[in-house]
Amino acid sequence: MSALRCGMAAPSTAQLMNRNAPRRSVVPRAAAPDAKAPAMASTELTYNRLLLTILDANPYLSDGSRTAVATAAHMAKTYSSKVTVLVVDEPGTDNTDPAKRIESITWHLKDRGCDNFDVVEKATTSPASVLVG
Repeated sequence: MSALRCGMAAPSTAQLMNRNAPRRSVVPRAAAPDAKAPAMASTELTYNRLLLTILDANPYLSDGSRTAVATAAHMAKTYSSKVTVLVVDEPGTDNTDPAKRIESITWHLKDRGCDNFDVVEKATTSPASVLVG
């Protein structure tokens, strides 16, 4: 794994107030891992349960939702985790075929080797950024 290092001197208050001051930019540089540093063991982090929330009315899933499903399936396969898929229908969304969406999610998970999952559907009455329960 490459280390990402960036350095930048903090501007002074006078420079922040002066709009004509030269602008500085951060240039990230990837460095090879230090040979003397101990390698991080993959067993340090484990994920027993994963929660995947889908807020997508598209029955065949959008690109972002397919990427999220693929990531959850990969993590579940890697860590032998159980995935709970929470499918949320927000008010105002027109989901013409909810069964097709569940079938699509199931297919994408199984296609990527994830067999330990549950799918839960939830309809909301008001738009929310956080959904619990």
